[in-house]
Formats: sequence, C-alpha cells, structure tokens
Amino acid sequence: MAIKFKFAKIADNISEEDFVCVDKEGKKKATVRPILLSNKTVGRDELAERISRKYPRFSSEAHTIIGVMLESIKDVLKDGEIVHIKGFGSFSVNAQFKKHTESNLDETSRANSLEIKNVVFKADRQLKNEIDEAGFEKFNPVKHGTRKY
Repeated sequence: MAIKFKFAKIADNISEEDFVCVDKEGKKKATVRPILLSNKTVGRDELAERISRKYPRFSSEAHTIIGVMLESIKDVLKDGEIVHIKGFGSFSVNAQFKKHTESNLDETSRANSLEIKNVVFKADRQLKNEIDEAGFEKFNPVKHGTRKY
C-alpha cells in the first residue's frame, strides 16, 4: 500500500507573483511541497492485533511484548542513555532550562532547573529505505474517501 500525499503551496510573503519563487542565487525553486496524509492513527491495541494476525504463534503475548518493550525503552531513557535498535532507529532525550530560569543563576541552580524538552526518534537508513519501497500515491478524495483520526 502506497503512502498518500497532497501538494501544498509554499507561502511566499515577499514575492507578489504567484508560483514564482527564486532563491538568493537567482535559481527557480519549488513553489509547492508534499504533505503526507494518514488514514488513521494505529494505537497499542491495534498494533497488538496486527502482530497477532501476522504471527499467530505470539497472539496471546502481543500486548505484553509491546508493553515490556515500551517500558524498557522508557527505563533506558530515564538512565540518560540512548536506545538504538539496529535497522529501526534511535531514541534519545533532549533537555532545556525551565521557562522561569534566570540566566544569571550559578551552575548548581541551573542544573536543578532542567526539564525534558523532547524524546527524539531518528530512523535508521534501513527503515527509511524499507518505507520508501511502499511508494507514494497522490491523494484523491473520490478514490480514498475521507480521512479518519
């Protein structure tokens, strides 16, 4: 099954002419960008159901396997380490100072004012290549119907 997309016009508040974009070197550049569309969000229960259908031998353990894996990833991230699953990708954590932190505080005070900014996932090249093999198909509301979230 292909990944559905549509094109969206790139906002250009500088140029008064539509569909004419030129970079600093005078070269024409794209005036549209692709937006990927999903039909729905797959949650933990549906993911377990898909595993059960694909691997009937593990159907009774699918929920448990997913839960244990997610808990293990959280535990490793809480230890300040990076989780790397070869061929899939890496999970890591970014930090920032809390919003109310004053910049003139000493190092100890600033260290105590950290909070998690993001948990980041970076896909491995192998995962990107496998997903890319699915291909792309331009979204057609008549053919594809309405999107569900």
